[in-house]
Formats: sequence, C-alpha cells, structure tokens
Amino acid sequence: MGAGLLPGRTVLLEGPVGTGKTTLAAQFLAQGARSGERGLMILTDAVPGEFLANMKPMGFGFEDARRAGAVQVMELTEDLIQLKSQVRAGKIDVRKFATRLLTDLGKAIRSGGVRRVVVDPVTPLQLGDEEYARTMFLALPSLNVRTLLTSATLGTKGSRFELGSSYVSGIVQLSSELREGRIHREFRVLKMRGTYVEPTAVGYDITAQGLVPNPLPPDAPPSSR
Repeated sequence: MGAGLLPGRTVLLEGPVGTGKTTLAAQFLAQGARSGERGLMILTDAVPGEFLANMKPMGFGFEDARRAGAVQVMELTEDLIQLKSQVRAGKIDVRKFATRLLTDLGKAIRSGGVRRVVVDPVTPLQLGDEEYARTMFLALPSLNVRTLLTSATLGTKGSRFELGSSYVSGIVQLSSELREGRIHREFRVLKMRGTYVEPTAVGYDITAQGLVPNPLPPDAPPSSR
C-alpha cells in the first residue's frame, strides 16, 4: 500500500477467506503504532476475545501496541444487528443509520487521537442502497485518518463490497491458488488514486511475523505476474 495510503484516504483490502486480510490489517495498525500513529480496529462480525487470542502468537507487535494503549479494539457486531433491524423495520432512515455510525466513529477517533482505522470486515455496513453508500463512504475522508476496509470475495464473483468500491481511494487484492499441492498467495494493488502502481503480482506467505514477501518463481504462470 505504501505511499498511497495517505491521511484522509480509504483503501479496500479484498480477498477470499484464508488469504490473510485480518492479519495484514492488524500489521497495518501495529506498524502505525511503531511510527507514533494510534490505531483503531473495528470488528463487525467477530468476538473480540477470539480476535485477540488469534493475535497473541503473532510477532509483529499488535498485542504489544494494544497493551500499551496505542491500538484500540472496538466491537460493533451487536450494535450493527440492532441498527440494521431498525432500518429494515422502517424505524430509522438509512441516511440516519450512516450518520449515526460516522458520528460514533468520529467520537472514537477524536477521543483516542486515532490516526489509522481498520473496519474488519466492511460488508456488514452495507445496506444495498446507493445513496447510503455515497453518504457513508464519501464521508470517511473527512475524518482525516488512514482507513483500511477489508472485504471477502466469493470465488470469481469479485468483492462483496460492491456499492462502496467506487468510493475508495485504492483497492488491494489478495489471492491464493493451489499449485502442485502447495498454496501460492499473491498480492496486487489494483488501484491507488494519485499514485502510480505496478499491477505485477507479488508472492507472499502468512507467518507468525504476519504477511511476508515471497518472490514468485520464474516459472510462475503469466497470470500471476
């Protein structure tokens, strides 16, 4: 993601299950903490205890940053379920839903001095309404933080984050493929506004140190380059 993820920009990190989206997102926050930027991990479909247990054995510093107060973890699963049920029942307008979420997020960012935000995953925030998507995701840059949204992809159907993808500053894609009995994973930057990106795939492994580059072999298929 490099220089493309500037303050006030939002990047979508997409890929199938098991490609390391949450791990890379946690690395992003841990790296920011080492640079003096406080982080906020927003979980929308996970139990914090389970997420934190998964992070403990990792060696890239997320748990240390959390214990030091440089990274916060916020769980919105139940709140989102209740809010979305009110929207479907006609008790609250989708624009008010978006405004409430952005207001709560803004308060958390200002009170914690947060500079980096992750929403993992972003798909529970979608309601299938174009006006809502525009209200919600065009407002994120106004928070002036580096924002990373994760989204699962379903086979060849692309990202489940369809409505908001046109409103993000960048799109990073993770993929995996079984070749000769081994899993090969690849990282691609598909889009990064204001920055030239090389579309060539970069191989990577998922380790206790997080996602680490692993150069693709010379005989890798053309589609992987």
